[in-house]
Amino acid sequence: MLEKARLRESKVLQDAIGKVLNDKKYKKAAHRIRDLLAKRPFTPQEKLVKTVELAAEFGQLPEFKVAGRNLGLIVYYNIDIILVVQANDFSCENQNSVKFEFSIAKFF
Repeated sequence: MLEKARLRESKVLQDAIGKVLNDKKYKKAAHRIRDLLAKRPFTPQEKLVKTVELAAEFGQLPEFKVAGRNLGLIVYYNIDIILVVQANDFSCENQNSVKFEFSIAKFF
């Protein structure tokens, strides 16, 4: 990895560029990406034409709208969940009882 502070040194920059240009690993990765892009199923122009044709034929498509657009602010940002956890923490601290600890990592 090339440090940003060393970019002023022409020899370091020249060596880094030479490594990228001459290393077979980078060349193989570049050819793979080139082939993927060349063989993608639809060009951007074809996608645009199909989308415009779909919109012209069917008009508004409520099926394609994201369901989350109707969520309220409290539910969208999980404020209701946060408040329950915070209230539990607050009540446990005041009662000197066993504190409820929640970790999402336990579920994955």
